[in-house]
Amino acid sequence: MKNTGLLGHPTLNIRAAPAFYFSRFFRRFCAMARILAFNRKEWSAVEHHVEWFQFTLPVDQTIGPEALRALWMRACGSTNVSVQRNSRTILGRRTPVYSLRASARLGGLAVIEARLRGLMQEARLNSKLTAVVR
Repeated sequence: MKNTGLLGHPTLNIRAAPAFYFSRFFRRFCAMARILAFNRKEWSAVEHHVEWFQFTLPVDQTIGPEALRALWMRACGSTNVSVQRNSRTILGRRTPVYSLRASARLGGLAVIEARLRGLMQEARLNSKLTAVVR
């Protein structure tokens, strides 16, 4: 009877385990694991969003998160965006403040801001848009 180790593989038995760790398969596996770990770190860095713009709307206007996200995606030309709505006290009244977030590497802010203002006018949103200074 053939001596097979763990999982029925002859190189995975207890005595041959050290040889397995030096095998070409194991070295390639470790190299792939390092590449995947690096890509995961890079991906999570891309997913970290920073706030680029804030705006408020008059009391009689509102916009839903899906519509706002679609508008923001069109303005910055990326799908890697997020939106947020917070309530703040401004001049003694609770007012919703909308935040537009995207990757920290977002470039061409002047063009994006102009496109965003145009899209907001198209949508008939009378907003007070403010660029967040970095």
